[in-house]
Amino acid sequence: MDQLAIPKIVLNDDLESLKSGRSNSSTESHHILKSTKSHSESLFNYSVNSSNTSIDNLEETVEEEERKTIDIDDPHVPIPDCFAHSTVISEEDFRQFVKIRKIDLNTNRFGEVFRYVDTKTMIPMVGNVIKLEVFDSWSNNPSQKEKKIFEFIEDVKRIAKLRHQRIAHLYGIYKNKEKMIVFNEYVPRGSVWDKVNKDTIEETTAVKYFRQAVEGLRYIHSRNITHGNIRASNLLITFSDDIKITDFAFAYDLTTDNFGENPGHVSNYRIKLLYAAPETIQKSSEELYPSEDIWALGCVLVTMLTRAPPYYKIFKEKTDQEVYKIITDNYSKPVDQRLSYSSGSLIPQASEELKTLLDFVMNDDQSSRPTAEEILENQVLKRNFLEYRQTPLFSFQKPLEKITEKNSEKNLYNGGILERYVEY
Repeated sequence: MDQLAIPKIVLNDDLESLKSGRSNSSTESHHILKSTKSHSESLFNYSVNSSNTSIDNLEETVEEEERKTIDIDDPHVPIPDCFAHSTVISEEDFRQFVKIRKIDLNTNRFGEVFRYVDTKTMIPMVGNVIKLEVFDSWSNNPSQKEKKIFEFIEDVKRIAKLRHQRIAHLYGIYKNKEKMIVFNEYVPRGSVWDKVNKDTIEETTAVKYFRQAVEGLRYIHSRNITHGNIRASNLLITFSDDIKITDFAFAYDLTTDNFGENPGHVSNYRIKLLYAAPETIQKSSEELYPSEDIWALGCVLVTMLTRAPPYYKIFKEKTDQEVYKIITDNYSKPVDQRLSYSSGSLIPQASEELKTLLDFVMNDDQSSRPTAEEILENQVLKRNFLEYRQTPLFSFQKPLEKITEKNSEKNLYNGGILERYVEY
């Protein structure tokens, strides 16, 4: 009796391992039933024998589908039930949350940060606690205070509508008479800045993080929203080593009323200056532009490769006021006397193609600076896109006929040897 073919199981869209010929079969081709979830949410794909589909065509098809849907709202984002229909939750809803512990973010601009769990859905969250008094720390004007709070909540509502795999999702707000708590998605592995503090990030990984952040910006900008607060500490790293953008700027910036230094830490104001585009420093209005996000992300790329934002060491011992003066004066000087933001000055040890990419991104001229869409067309990022297809956690790929007597008993189960890939 003919032996039934046992389907191979491939997790996390592992097309590269299929293409690499690990199946040891020259006649076998594969048909992948794509999950309805997004690429980052996909867990299982099933491969069975087929005579019609080639691996090369399959890869091209999947890549095209991924690139088409990368700007589409992700319907599979887990959201606590109470935030599904309202951005501002009630006291009763809030009582369902359990505060787990405080998270030390040092320079967080909102105030204290805690980890929470929604006991109804068991979804973990981060809660940024904001005292309402910070919305009017100078004039003590009740009407002005309420206006700022209203604008802040409206901004939160706008950003809470964003649903994308490259965004750490903002769920909503709980508010009482004394404080407001802004709830965000919990991403437990920390930020790019946390990783940089341990060591420089390898160039290929830095390009991957940069590319994924650009994917997030393309989605955000397509919704006519500017992030306005891109920095290394606001790019969070997931368990699967992917990037999620967090901490959008709001109409009312809570750091503007606190110009001084935070004892023992670099102030948020200074960090903002270090990532600021030339037009950010020179403009008189508070309006945000997508080009500012692009420049700031170029600074993040520098940070990943050098462990610090551009010229951080020069500014380290100076006050915020001195840093502001140096940066603003820099753009009024002749070009040959300015601090240079060219790749040769900022990342002299990087590869030539990465230097070219940085020079493309960090263009002093706002009107000539590329959009997120244009950056994703760069060949370095396209190649990185193919190199970093999700590595499978589990893959069953040994053909049945290759099983030896010695290990046949354990390998007959699921038709193959268990292979595990872990990416750190």
